[in-house]
This record gives sequence, C-alpha cells and structure tokens, in this order.
Amino acid sequence: MEIVEVCGGKIRYNKKIFTKESKINFGFMGRVIPTKGIKVLVDTFKRLPGEKLSIYGNIGVQKRFLETKNIIFKGSYDNNNINKVLQDIDVLIVPSIWYENAPLVIQEAFLAGIPVITSDIGGMAELVQNNINGFTFKVGSSDELALIIQNISDAPMVLNNLQSGRDIVVDMKDDAKEIINIYGSLI
Repeated sequence: MEIVEVCGGKIRYNKKIFTKESKINFGFMGRVIPTKGIKVLVDTFKRLPGEKLSIYGNIGVQKRFLETKNIIFKGSYDNNNINKVLQDIDVLIVPSIWYENAPLVIQEAFLAGIPVITSDIGGMAELVQNNINGFTFKVGSSDELALIIQNISDAPMVLNNLQSGRDIVVDMKDDAKEIINIYGSLI
C-alpha cells in the first residue's frame, strides 16, 4: 500500500474494488455549514432511506435539525486520524454551493483512491471530471445528486472504472515553486 505525505499527514492509497453486491458508504468531510451544501446533502439522503451517509465534521446544536436514520454524524476528526476516516468512506460527496478553490478533502480522497461526487462549479469541477475520476452534479440540485447516488448503488461496479485522480494532486512544495515562478515571470 502506497503512502503519500500531505499537509504533514500521511494518506494511504487503498483503491477498493466493488462488486454488484457492494453496499456503498457515502461520506462527507468538513465544516457542517450552509455554504458547504449540507441542506442539499440532507435533502438528498432523506429521499434515499436505503443509503448510508457518514458526516465527519463538527455540527454543534444544528444536529437535531439534520438527523435522519440513514445519516450518521461521526463528529469532528483530527488530521492525524485521516486514514481512519477515509477507510470508512467509499465515495466522498462535496456538495458545496459556493465557489471552492481546490478543496483539500477532494485531494485527500483522490490520494486515498476514493471516488468523489461534487458540485459542478469552481475548483471542484476543475478537479473532478464527470465520469472520468468522479461525478459532478448541478450545484444545489438534490435531484441530480440523488440520481448519481442511486445509479452508483444500483451498479457499484461503475466505481471500478473511474481513474483515481491522484495525478492531479500537486505536492504543496511543487505548487509553491510554481507560484513563485509565476510571480518571478511577472516581475
């Protein structure tokens, strides 16, 4: 198993192989706030009672308004335990309704070999190429997100055909060098 160091932590690559019988655990990692698309996520899973969603992130007192039987709030996590969190997730969902730059959670998922479903805007849509290394849906559309989730659940083997996305994750040191070179060329 290959281990890649990211942001001081080490992420294990562990690409899973899915069969027709595989039961998919969908996951969310991050801040549980409106701009991250939490309402879209909860509305989607309320319509899909047979699907399971694990939410990793601090939710606070809003939890009582978001709870359903198939959504499990796992609480906040320490980045030193990122591999334990990533091992629990088969498909990461990033439903942000605002323009994210290059979400670290998408990059972490790719490094771990986890497919991603995300909104079709901003840096999320630049990282996740629909039907190539994950799936994108119209920002804010719980209908489209539900359809993608249902399609994956009906035929989990579709995940086996996705590329890992690992090749688009840039090491922070290399990224910093590239930015310095860009600024240098402008001077």
